[in-house]
Amino acid sequence: LHHQANWESLEVILPAQDAAYLIMGCESLSLRDELRQEMEKRFSHFDHLPQDYSAAQISSLTAALSEQLPAHALSGTAQHIMVHLLYLENSLLLHHAEASGHLCQSLNSEAAALASAFPFLTVVWLDLHSIAYLRQHAPGFCQHALDIFLWYEEEEGETTDSPYLLLSQWQQQLADPALETKAALCLQMGSLWEEHHSFQQAMIYYQRVLEYLQLETDSSPLGDTYLGMGRIMMQTGDYYQAQDYFRLALDCIDETDHTRTGDIHRYMGICQYHCRNNRAALALFERSNAAYQAAGDEEALAYNYQDMALVCRQTGQDEEAMRWLEKARDLSEKLEDEKWKREIEKSMQAYQPKAPPPPSPPAYTAAGYATEKVPPKDPRISRRGFLEKFMRRKK
Repeated sequence: LHHQANWESLEVILPAQDAAYLIMGCESLSLRDELRQEMEKRFSHFDHLPQDYSAAQISSLTAALSEQLPAHALSGTAQHIMVHLLYLENSLLLHHAEASGHLCQSLNSEAAALASAFPFLTVVWLDLHSIAYLRQHAPGFCQHALDIFLWYEEEEGETTDSPYLLLSQWQQQLADPALETKAALCLQMGSLWEEHHSFQQAMIYYQRVLEYLQLETDSSPLGDTYLGMGRIMMQTGDYYQAQDYFRLALDCIDETDHTRTGDIHRYMGICQYHCRNNRAALALFERSNAAYQAAGDEEALAYNYQDMALVCRQTGQDEEAMRWLEKARDLSEKLEDEKWKREIEKSMQAYQPKAPPPPSPPAYTAAGYATEKVPPKDPRISRRGFLEKFMRRKK
């Protein structure tokens, strides 16, 4: 991992803190997950308690912590507890979309209490846009934080627009009665909420797409809407409902759009994998392979190879799983993605057959002879009888 200076600072300040909160700003959700796992490894002496607020509507952070955390964390009887707050930005986005500053106001007023009242260390994980938003609308919350750490991807990616700005613009456009593309706009809003794992809000806007399409002549958003609804059902574990939406999406999307048809077959294969229908999953992944190859999408093809390795692993076909992982690794090398290559090689190590244990040394008798060299004892003869029999044979 990068940002060694951040880790060195954390190594200094975390062991000396019992009651405080710090803010972690990450450029992407994948980087956030990676950093949190690394933090749990580096600071394993802490009892890590993740709190997922992706589906919650938080209006008071102190109230949410008091209601949801276990008693041993609140009482202070247990030492070295680290609470990880995840997806708090979803509530910030929701309050912003509703033109309500309630959460920012409460964060400002609760900042001092959060810094000292709870007997544990709190880590607030946010995206970089949310930190900029809090610095503007809840400066007290940022000022009372123990520190604010910013983490960026190793490779520079495309700069993304602030979701707060996008939501404001889209809300204004939806309020225009003359707008004829409200379905496409709701599709964008649903996709934004889905990216932030706010699946309930995403489903609301996907449903609105279907409602607006009844009034509009443009049906192009229909396939992407069903695709998004299927992804949400898949994320929530309703794999059968997800497949129904994926089939509807497949009917709406042009067959020549090989990347999207490949995605749909891959999602359906993942659903079949979770339903333990391994043969059906492999068949769907094979169709995804054909679609991605037709599209020339090597990155998607490599991900599909990894999925096929999982299915083979689930069925006990470790050699076949290794073959698919090797193909995925070769593509990652071709794409010059070292981080991805390391992840694949880590999976390959887990699939390696375990070496047989070394042979145990022979047991020895009290006289120091290996038991293999001692003539087998006839259970019908005592030790004295055995010696007599041996002497007679010698004579």
